[in-house]
Amino acid sequence: MKKIWFVIVISVLCTSILPACTGVNPNPADANIAVIKGPSSIGMVKLMDEADSGVINTNNYSFEIYASADEIVPIIVQGNIDIAALPANLSSVL
Repeated sequence: MKKIWFVIVISVLCTSILPACTGVNPNPADANIAVIKGPSSIGMVKLMDEADSGVINTNNYSFEIYASADEIVPIIVQGNIDIAALPANLSSVL
């Protein structure tokens, strides 16, 4: 009896979870991303490449590449940037 109950519970859980795995985002978000040239932006290279080539199409990504972190700080304060790759020592200023 316990095995049958276990199988029923597992099958109900699996069928209720599977529709959430479709991968279709009905409302794609706009993400404004700012990076500076150099080591801080290396982590974004794959995301930039996949967003430009269309591999990632769940959100609308907009990338801006700046020469220094001093250019990005006012834009972050204004609230125009959603994600920023900056040096760690800049966090004490913000």
